[in-house]
Amino acid sequence: MQNIRDQPDTLLRYFNAKIPRNETVTALGIEYTDILTLGETPSGAKKDYKKRRARVVSQHAVTVHDTGDKPWDFEVNGFRLIPAVAPIKDFSTHANVRDEYAPRVFEIVKESTGANRVFIIGQQVRNEKTGRTVGSSSYARFAHSDYGPEYEPLFRRLLAARYGFTKQEADSCGLCFAGYWAPIDRPAYKDPLCLLDCTSVNLEKEMVRYVYQYQEPRASKRPLEQQIPMAAGDAPAIGPIYSPNHRWYFKPDMSPQEAMLFKQFDCRQGVRARACWHNSFHDKFHDGWVECPGRRSIELRLLLTF
Repeated sequence: MQNIRDQPDTLLRYFNAKIPRNETVTALGIEYTDILTLGETPSGAKKDYKKRRARVVSQHAVTVHDTGDKPWDFEVNGFRLIPAVAPIKDFSTHANVRDEYAPRVFEIVKESTGANRVFIIGQQVRNEKTGRTVGSSSYARFAHSDYGPEYEPLFRRLLAARYGFTKQEADSCGLCFAGYWAPIDRPAYKDPLCLLDCTSVNLEKEMVRYVYQYQEPRASKRPLEQQIPMAAGDAPAIGPIYSPNHRWYFKPDMSPQEAMLFKQFDCRQGVRARACWHNSFHDKFHDGWVECPGRRSIELRLLLTF
């Protein structure tokens, strides 16, 4: 039976299965072959990026289902709805988020997953005002994860070089890259987050490796081994190609008191859910609401150790 908030015939961008994956990229001295590239080069323009994205992705009509009251399992489905921590007054600076907000997120993530330690490895605020002259990021417009299996050695090196792990601890602990996503200021009526249920995915057959080319130079002055690897830039990230078996889900009108925890990539052996691909989409339910406010959200990328 279809839920009233299910969104049939929703167009989502996947990676195009017919595009040759034959590019080579060198990042941090490592050569990666048989991948796709996205993003803007220093001499490129935004329109060129859009042309490139249009060439390597293709749209498919899917139903995005209401999550309902089902107890979604982080280790089986790849995502879980959890309580959001109380907001801070100002999400606009990285330092505020890192120092005031993230430590409380770490505690609820550890409680929800059994992780021993949690580290912040990225953060983004997204809202309805986007572009190169504003301090927020655009909504994600194609299905993806921001990391992939080839990030594992980079983060193991980081644990030893920056976070005080012995080499033995860094090399032997379980690793999972995860996302924490929550609306801020108001419910996410428009452009909500949707997630691909891991139980509907054949990861090995439906995975594309890609690298995003960044315009901005590395800002950190730390030694390279102490710098947090750039998402989808310092190694290949992964995204899906379309399958009719895929089942997408979202929490309608998700409130600022709710958060979604999902896997970007899980490096642990024997886990059922490895990567939960995610995207934003156009929820048609509120199309008749002329003054419906745009979505505002905070996203933390997290490194979990076990």
